[in-house]
Amino acid sequence: MTQEIQYYTDSALSDLFREFFTQFKIDNEYKYVKLIDASIIQSKIIEIDYNDFTDEMKNIFENKSEKIIHEIMYRAIIEIFQVRYGSGERINIEHEDILKFKIINSKFNKIFSKPNYFTDEMKKQINTHWEVIKENKNKKKRQLAQEKINEIEKLAGKELTKWIDDKSDEHKLLDLVESRIYKIIISQNNSHEVYTVVKFENHFESILLGSERSIDWLNVLMNTEIKPDRLYSNDFYKIILNTIIAKAKMKSVPKEHVFNRISFKNNEIIYDLANDDFQGILISSKKISKISFDENTPVFTRPKTTIQQDLPIYDNENALDDLVDLLQIKDRQLFKIHLISKFLEHIPIPIMLFDGKAGSFKTTTTASIKRIIDPSGSTKEDNVMSIPNKYDDIIMALYHRYETVLENVTKIDNETSDVFCRAITGSSNIKRELYSNFDEVILTFKRKLTINGVTPNLDNTDLQQRIISYDRNTSKIIGEDEYERIFAEIKPKVLGQIFQTLQKVLCKIDNFSIVPKTRMADFEKWGELISQSLGYEEESFRELYLSKLESSAISSKEAHPIVSIIEAIMADKKDYRDTMGNLYSLIKKIAVEMGIDITSKYIRFPKISGQLGRELTVVEPVLEKLGYSVKQWNNTEYNEFTKNAKLVSISNNFIPMNDYSCTECLWFIHTHKSLNQVQLDHKQHKIEMISNA
Repeated sequence: MTQEIQYYTDSALSDLFREFFTQFKIDNEYKYVKLIDASIIQSKIIEIDYNDFTDEMKNIFENKSEKIIHEIMYRAIIEIFQVRYGSGERINIEHEDILKFKIINSKFNKIFSKPNYFTDEMKKQINTHWEVIKENKNKKKRQLAQEKINEIEKLAGKELTKWIDDKSDEHKLLDLVESRIYKIIISQNNSHEVYTVVKFENHFESILLGSERSIDWLNVLMNTEIKPDRLYSNDFYKIILNTIIAKAKMKSVPKEHVFNRISFKNNEIIYDLANDDFQGILISSKKISKISFDENTPVFTRPKTTIQQDLPIYDNENALDDLVDLLQIKDRQLFKIHLISKFLEHIPIPIMLFDGKAGSFKTTTTASIKRIIDPSGSTKEDNVMSIPNKYDDIIMALYHRYETVLENVTKIDNETSDVFCRAITGSSNIKRELYSNFDEVILTFKRKLTINGVTPNLDNTDLQQRIISYDRNTSKIIGEDEYERIFAEIKPKVLGQIFQTLQKVLCKIDNFSIVPKTRMADFEKWGELISQSLGYEEESFRELYLSKLESSAISSKEAHPIVSIIEAIMADKKDYRDTMGNLYSLIKKIAVEMGIDITSKYIRFPKISGQLGRELTVVEPVLEKLGYSVKQWNNTEYNEFTKNAKLVSISNNFIPMNDYSCTECLWFIHTHKSLNQVQLDHKQHKIEMISNA
């Protein structure tokens, strides 16, 4: 028959067992004191033999619940630690959940650890903190008391109290978002744009505040960490984002260049693979490696047009030749160098131009170029676009793409030509922020461009000097399915060879210099070194490039009959000067004599004298290469011409070619306007050739 249990408080029961553990001996050794010490030092489980208990203690075991037995024995053992080692050690043991014990008994055949209970001391501390919460009006002190209570609850293994926060949902989310930002910058490309670098799902990424991606990020934070049971509109999140943007602008946070697909910084290239893990390919003079982006990586933007690129494969040194064979490019060396140079974000690169009849695979060729450099999709249609009709739309199309391919181009007006030139050189473009206000957005960016068309009309002087036109052999056109199969196979290998070539160039570029011969000086320098890194002879690239420019000038001459007419006028003259009206009359007369139908809509010929000035400006680069300089001005003096009349002068700087036999001097003839300078340059060059010989 079970003995009637004497009434004990929890505290008294704990005292009873504590006394037992400290007094029980076997062979003059305090058995349980020794076991308790070993549990901490050697992380051993304390085995408590039920048979060692007194009858009174056994009776308690029979009548008390497992929960009560667990708590009173744990409390007894932990208080022994406190006496022997101090309260600090006790707190560590409880916090780390070190103490484990087992009662050798059929009723409780399990291992016990820290129970979920409050000690008397814990209860006392909680009551003290509750008084602070109820009586104190100071918000910080109330929050501190709440945190202390949560710490005690956590120590006891209890569920944490959820406090009613007096902050609004907007303030809670704002605090959370700002705590997750590793870096915040204002874009040098567009001062209206603020970017943050955050860690999200085990990767770092840069996010444009105010973008759809930034709203999605805040939505996830709100629904996972603050209020998972509520839905908020996009306007709610825009309030938070606008607040952060305003703070950044008012506090003058640092400005940094924001890169699109490719960065060049500290003589290193990073190519953004645009994958979900936010990784890129780092190309330096020392190595090529795949990297994960972090807070120290240059800031990249990923517009909706940016898609994931294939991983490069580095096992084919002939991949670029395979690509040229597939695209059937005639100018093999020049095209390979031009393609590789498009991966140089920091320098101006000429436009690639592909013209030809319909059905000559121009779209397929130009789309393939973009898929190698900056893919926007898996099909050719995803990677080409028509020229937008509106000026602002053209700017934004270029701004959001590292490489832009424009197809079926027939004519580019002066305004669009200026936009293209600024995009190539990295100058600023201005657009209106909204049609409802007068604020202007200044966009500064350097981009790469490829154009295709049947017979594109590119009249702008500056644009003509920034174009390389390519011819293709289209006699062996293959089906699209076969083309896609081959292209998909060689594309990763092409990327691999391009990256390996760029690494070779980076090893040598600091100690490499040339005397540029065109306005695309950086392209000449990097292109020449790329050429040598591909195994071509020195200066062979520049000879090809200059020859290409010359042939382009001849093509322009054929397209503009006014050039041939001016050559006829200047055949026996050194200089010509007259009014624009008189020159126009003379040009019309010679055109008729030459059999040119100046009334045909298919002939580029100024219909009235007022159009002659613009036509002379268009053909000026061609005339310069042929040795002529043209000047237009308004007469402001009293002389043989009517005051305020539009005057024009043409000078013949032609020098007989047989007087010079070197490439450099031939180039001087076509570029220098000063005959004296050409002669001086040639004289110096002859001296150098003699001394070198």
